[in-house]
Parts: sequence; C-alpha cells; structure tokens
Amino acid sequence: LEQIQLVIFSVNWCKSSILVLGFNLSFCFLSGPSAPPANVRGNSTNTTSIFVQWDQVPAAYQNGLILYYTITYRACNGGISHAVVVVAPKTQTTLTGLKESTCYSISVSASTVKGVGHSSYITIATGKNNQFPFSGFNVEAKTTAMKNDNIMTQA
Repeated sequence: LEQIQLVIFSVNWCKSSILVLGFNLSFCFLSGPSAPPANVRGNSTNTTSIFVQWDQVPAAYQNGLILYYTITYRACNGGISHAVVVVAPKTQTTLTGLKESTCYSISVSASTVKGVGHSSYITIATGKNNQFPFSGFNVEAKTTAMKNDNIMTQA
C-alpha cells in the first residue's frame, strides 16, 4: 500500500469549502486588500518635497492585516517611477528630492501577506506653500480600483 500524508491546517479568512471523499476541505484565493487606501491627500512642503497622507483601507476590505503601504510617484510628464515603502500602521510620508515646480502623479497601495491591493491616486506639484509658478494648474485627486501590478522602482 502507498502511504498518503494529509496535512490539515486552519486559516480563519477562508470562506470556501468543498466536500471531497468525505473530507471537508477549505480553500482560499489569496488576494491583497480589495479596496485602496482612503482619502489620499498631500501638499507641497517646499520647492522639492511633497507630504502625502492617507487613511487606512476600510476594515471590511483589508483581507488580512495591512503590513505596509507602497507610495509610487513620477513626474506627470513621464520619467522613471520611484517607490517608497511605509510600514503600517504609519499612514504618511514625505517625498523628498523632487524637481522644483513639477507636477507629480502619486499612488498609494496597501499590502498584506496575501498581496498588493488596489491604488489611490493624486496629482500634486512641488512649490512653496502650494504657490505654483504657472497658472491654470489644477490639483487633482482621484481613487480608482486598478491593480498595481507592474511598478518600476529606482532607489
């Protein structure tokens, strides 16, 4: 006879189960948070820095313990994306070393052991006290339910 080894474990976030040969098997689809961090906002603290803060992912959509947040940013006119990781429960950071009077697209996503969740996006420019040297600039904030699958990072 062949020996069959059965490993049984319990995970409290599994909600699906099937009955196979008289055994009730639970299974899970690993997934990060199903909603983005809420209320992402920011302001330029000087000509080369932007302070960014956000609220936690709503509890019902966390899908586990939030371990860290990834803040990705790049100039609105293109260029290389940069990423900063903030360890939870902290929900703020200052992006430094930015170009003066430049628009930046910034995204914030949360991660659990199960993966990366959706991102929230804002667009903001560097400038002293949010006074920009060009007219007609509109600071835009939006939240989308897009997956942050591919991020180029540069240290």
